[in-house]
Amino acid sequence: MKCGIVTDSTCSLEPEVLEKYNIHLVSLYINRDGKYTKAVEIDPKEYSKEMLDSSFSALTSQPSPNDFFEVFEKIKAECDCILVPVISAKLSGTYSSALVAAKMVDIPVKVIDSKLTSYALGSLAISLRKLADEGRPLEELLEYANQFYKKVRTIFSVDSLDYLYRGGRIGKAKVLIGSLLNLKPLIELSDGELKATGTIRGNKKLLEKLFSLATMPMARHELKSVRILSVNRPDDSELLLKKLKSNFNNVETFVSTIEPVVLTHLGPSVIGIITEWREKSL
Repeated sequence: MKCGIVTDSTCSLEPEVLEKYNIHLVSLYINRDGKYTKAVEIDPKEYSKEMLDSSFSALTSQPSPNDFFEVFEKIKAECDCILVPVISAKLSGTYSSALVAAKMVDIPVKVIDSKLTSYALGSLAISLRKLADEGRPLEELLEYANQFYKKVRTIFSVDSLDYLYRGGRIGKAKVLIGSLLNLKPLIELSDGELKATGTIRGNKKLLEKLFSLATMPMARHELKSVRILSVNRPDDSELLLKKLKSNFNNVETFVSTIEPVVLTHLGPSVIGIITEWREKSL
C-alpha cells in the first residue's frame, strides 16, 4: 500500500526536506489588516523583525477544507491512502478542516491530531514517510502516529505573554502576574495544549531549567534528537547548543527559527527546546 503524506505549514520543514521525503504541505494563513497571506510565503526572520514594531498586529487562520481537498486531489492518483498529521486540535481548527476535506475524496484519508506543532510535527511526518516506505501496514502507521506525541517534549519561554494572551492561549491573570513580578514563564506543550510549568527570575536560571526539563530522562527511552528554537535570542541559543553538545555529543542537535503562525502566538523573542526520544534497544 502506497501512502501519501500531507501535513500543515506549522511543521516548519524546509522545502528541500519536504521534497526529499515527498511530503505535501497545506499552509495556514496570517491575517494582517484584513489581508490574508499564506504562512509559507512569509520569511520567518523578516516577520520576527516586523513583530518588534509596537504597532504590529496580526491574526492567524486555519486552512480551508478546500485547501486540503486540492492537495488530496492532486496526489490521490499516486496513492492508495493519504495520512494527514496536523497541528494539535487544541491549538488550531486545522484538524477540523482536514476532516471535512477527507470526506470529499474517493480514497481513504486518515487525519491525525498530532497533539504537536513546529518541528515535532515535522518529525512525525518524516517518520511516517519512512515507515510507509518500509511497507508497514496502515493500522501500524496510525498507531505510531497517535502515540508519537508521548516521545516528544516541547519546552519554551517568551519575553512577553501578551502574544499568547491575544491569541487566547492563556488568561489575562497570568499575563498581569508575570509582568508585575518580571518573571519569565516556562511553557510546555503537553497533551496537545500549552501549559505553564513555572516561572523563573533571571536568564541564567531560566536556561538551566529549560535544559533540565527538556532533557529529563524518559523511562526506557534514549534521546534521539534536539531542536533548539530561537527567535532573536542568539546568545541564549549558543549557550544551550554548547551545553547540549557537551552532555549529548552523539545526539543530532539543530538550531532553528519558528515559522510565522506559531511565531504570531509566541512573540518576537523566544527560546525553546524540542527533544525527541526513542525506545532503547535491548
